[in-house]
Amino acid sequence: MDTDLNFEIWLGTYDQDKPAVIVPYIRSTENQALQYLIEAVNKGRSGTSRTAQSGYVNVTANQPQALTQLVISRNDSEYCNITIVIENAQGHHKTFQFECRQ
Repeated sequence: MDTDLNFEIWLGTYDQDKPAVIVPYIRSTENQALQYLIEAVNKGRSGTSRTAQSGYVNVTANQPQALTQLVISRNDSEYCNITIVIENAQGHHKTFQFECRQ
C-alpha cells in the first residue's frame, strides 16, 4: 500500500427517507485516472447482504467527485461496513474502511 497517494475519500449520507443513500466521494490534489472497488456488507437478523462495484474515474484536481450511490436498508442491521480500494495508474493502492451510519 502506498500511503503517499494524494487523494481523500469520505462518505455523504442521505437518509431523510429509508433506505439510506450513501455516496462515496473522492478529491485529489491533481488530475489523475483512478480505479476503484467499493464493497458494502450489511449483516442483520434476516441475513447478510453484500454489494460490490468497481470502475474507473478521471478525477479533476481539487474537485470532489461522487464515485457511486449505495442504497442500504438498515432495518435490522447489526453490522454494516463499506470498504473502498483506490488504485492509481502506477498500481499503488490505498484501502479505506467506513461504518455505515444509522
